[in-house]
Amino acid sequence: LLKSRSAVLSKRNARKDALINDLRNESAALESELQNVQEKYGELRLKVDWTRSQTTNTLKKKNEEVEHLQTKLEFLARKDRVLEGMNSSYEQKSKVINTHTGRKTVAIR
Repeated sequence: LLKSRSAVLSKRNARKDALINDLRNESAALESELQNVQEKYGELRLKVDWTRSQTTNTLKKKNEEVEHLQTKLEFLARKDRVLEGMNSSYEQKSKVINTHTGRKTVAIR
């Protein structure tokens, strides 16, 4: 009776030991996988941060370029208005002169 009970307990302990060893092996595998995932996350995080900083720099440069072109466009628009003003005053003077002399004015544009 004691031998059979001892054999049953030994088998039960052996199964428990096997289960504990399997759990330890699975735990080690999961820890290794977690470590790999953390490394990949770190790499992706670095890539995202780098991309974000590059995008910020590119956006800043493009905004500066847009501001420069807007300033240039405003300058050219003012210059064009001044030239139009000079042209219209020239045409008005030429009409006045030609009405006194009786000649027709032909505007060339």
